[in-house]
Amino acid sequence: MNSLERIIKSNRIVLFFWGPLGRADKPSSTRASSALKGSGIPCAEIDISCLDDLRKEIREFSGHETFPQLFVEGEFVGGYFLIPELIASGELERVVGREALMPERLSVNQGQSFAPKHLQPSAVWSLKFSCNNEFYVMGSADRVVTIGDPDTLSPVHRLIGHEGWVNAVSISPNSELIASGSADTTIRLWSKSGDLIRSLNGHSRWVNGLFFLSDHQLLSVSADGTIRLWDVYSGKQIAVRQCHDGCIWSVAASPDGSYAITGGADKRVRIWSLPDLVDSGTLVGHGNTISSVCAKGSSTFLSSSLDGTVIEWSHEGRILCIFRDHSCKIWNISSSEKGDMFVSVGADRKAVMRSAEGTKRTYSFEEPLTACAMSTAGLNTIVGDLTGRLSRVG
Repeated sequence: MNSLERIIKSNRIVLFFWGPLGRADKPSSTRASSALKGSGIPCAEIDISCLDDLRKEIREFSGHETFPQLFVEGEFVGGYFLIPELIASGELERVVGREALMPERLSVNQGQSFAPKHLQPSAVWSLKFSCNNEFYVMGSADRVVTIGDPDTLSPVHRLIGHEGWVNAVSISPNSELIASGSADTTIRLWSKSGDLIRSLNGHSRWVNGLFFLSDHQLLSVSADGTIRLWDVYSGKQIAVRQCHDGCIWSVAASPDGSYAITGGADKRVRIWSLPDLVDSGTLVGHGNTISSVCAKGSSTFLSSSLDGTVIEWSHEGRILCIFRDHSCKIWNISSSEKGDMFVSVGADRKAVMRSAEGTKRTYSFEEPLTACAMSTAGLNTIVGDLTGRLSRVG
């Protein structure tokens, strides 16, 4: 057992910071420590500035280069960017045995956006449009799955049942089924009217990505490093593969369903032949964690990274273009069905829309953007931020 394993197994919550605290050139570590102490939640704090071997172990485990880094119950959950969200959402209180905060209602504003009012911030972790464009689905840090009206951005149904952040959502091609994946390690299947159909159990760590291959088959990826293919009608696993060194953050598939693509903390994009999940290639191009992957029409696909870039790849794995539209971490990307438009969002508070003709439009927001969704025709695009607010762009 290495040093990191001993520490995170002996402490429920650990903050690894670059000290000493109070240094003007290390404000993030000082602020993170102060926020945790102000919450009253017990937390072990370890200064890694002089611990070279431990620092290397932490970076290899989390896939993140910078500090501070927060670990909860042996899992890396993020840096200073997410610590206020963990505290405000009640997630840290939940893991130390206190009563979790749950929203009683959603406050709806007419027009362009809505946000859970008394539980802000409650980050939007995932967004998807139904293929028929009749509704959208949102997964968020308050452990709620929201089905909403794409015209008004108003919530229609709130699906409660997960015991951790809802990190991923997907909608079946016939728009009848919704899948949600959570930090509680489960996948839940819902009807579009909000009824729970079943839970899928198999992952041992956070479920971070979902993708419906068909109306009856679902792909999932997790922080446990595996990709799994499920039969949603029987609830059984069809195939499972250990596919990345460390956490996997995103999964998508080609429009014809012949291969899947995954991206993870090991900075690599991997291609898998379907339906047997046969390893078909590893692509290297990004300098940091792969945050999101998606198909871009029928001929190429996209990957985004915490290095601030989006890469367009050919099906053979060649880099076709590198987009450098963001100044820091990109959290999510989404493309139209034809691939003639795509949108990227990130911690720099910007949404960037690009078209096949080469035009680029940039939209600035007050808060970091954490999720985005583009409708099949590219006519409707919404983004979600760290406070739980949805906005329309384009």
